[in-house]
Amino acid sequence: MSRLRWLASVVAFLVMCGAAQAHEVRPSFLHLNQSDAQAFDLLWKIPARGDAVLKLRLELPETCQQATPERVVRDAAAVVKSWRIDCASSIAGERVVIRGLETTAVELIARIDWLDRAPQSVRLTAGENSFIVAEKPTLAGVAAAYVPFGMTHIWFGIDHLLFLVALLYLIQSLRQMVWAVTSFTVAHSLTLGLAVLGVVHVPGALVESLIALSIVFVAAEALSPDGARPTLARSSPGIIAFAFGLLHGLGFAGALTEAGLPPDA
Repeated sequence: MSRLRWLASVVAFLVMCGAAQAHEVRPSFLHLNQSDAQAFDLLWKIPARGDAVLKLRLELPETCQQATPERVVRDAAAVVKSWRIDCASSIAGERVVIRGLETTAVELIARIDWLDRAPQSVRLTAGENSFIVAEKPTLAGVAAAYVPFGMTHIWFGIDHLLFLVALLYLIQSLRQMVWAVTSFTVAHSLTLGLAVLGVVHVPGALVESLIALSIVFVAAEALSPDGARPTLARSSPGIIAFAFGLLHGLGFAGALTEAGLPPDA
């Protein structure tokens, strides 16, 4: 077994260990959209699976009161609640708390859109279930919220990792490996950008099915005997990485959409 294949086996083992401990990466999303000086339209998405809904409780600043009835929309993946709040004074500098988040492994992305300033985005986890509403939010906060979420999606996104692990079995040199990984990165960055910006629209179910097919295809190539006839996957794994990387980028975009990535960010 070559060194690269030995490395692939080690990576596969680590991936399986990580998957065994993986949590539900579908995030919760809280959005406060300022509609006038002291009023906000609030949308809160709570992950669900079947009849089981995460027991999360939202605590807003004491100066804010519910102004409209709560509207609830339910599907198999989440419960989405929406209502309007009126606040007696500015909420800047006040704390927002998500009770129950500390007992889960689910992340929460919170976003506040203001009328007169940059939006604020924060990422909450079990270790940090509250945030302070910023006096002067910056667009850098969007990156601070979404980059760690993206890293989590990659680590616990076993579909992307399995594809790359299977691809390693087709690679015969360090040069081929660098070319394949770079091709995959460039390809999924292209479709990720196009999908998030709304240029490309592909149904999520179709994308997930094709991603699964990409893993099966590369795995079948990797398991073929050494004396098998040359194929494009074996001779040019970088081309295969690029082609299927386009699909995986759409998968990343779907995760960001679920997380509530704002179109302008």
